[in-house]
Amino acid sequence: MIYFNLDVTLTEMRRGFDEMLVDVLRSQNIEDNQINPTLYTKLFFSYFNDLQPLPRKQAFKAYAQQQNINSLHSAKAAKRYEELELNATTPRAKTVPIIKAVSEAMSVGIITTGTTRLQRQKLRKLKIHDWLDDIRITYDENQTKQDILADLAETKDRLVYVSHDDQDIKAASNADWQTVQSTVDEVSVKALERINQAS
Repeated sequence: MIYFNLDVTLTEMRRGFDEMLVDVLRSQNIEDNQINPTLYTKLFFSYFNDLQPLPRKQAFKAYAQQQNINSLHSAKAAKRYEELELNATTPRAKTVPIIKAVSEAMSVGIITTGTTRLQRQKLRKLKIHDWLDDIRITYDENQTKQDILADLAETKDRLVYVSHDDQDIKAASNADWQTVQSTVDEVSVKALERINQAS
């Protein structure tokens, strides 16, 4: 079975994350001298990496406290940021044809790090649901990607993971998966079939 990472591997972003964050904060009338994307990103990942609930809302709340901002509505900011990220997400040129073609030869799944609603919205936007046999989202599973990879390795044979990300490839390799480090635009169906058969 072949699993793909979602973000960047199957998608492209029309806008940068810092740019979207600035838009969110300015929409709540936050002054430019109180806008610090590096601080927000650090706070966000402190919640996100630990799979804490509502990580964006918690990060905006902590950000407001650290920046002494009283006017920031954390829930609205989090919702707006998710809307901007979803709107900025587009499928790569070969996402649909590759997923469709691979699904005709073998089972296909997704393993993605992210919050449940946003990641499922992205998948719907990519229009690849019909060809997916399994979807694993870290917040759905309440597991890190490393744990998901390790657990699947204990229950399934002949596993391949496709991701552009160095850490993904390292985690999959450590769990005895076959790996392909690439975006979907750079892989071929025949190559994936050969790797799957050899695994």
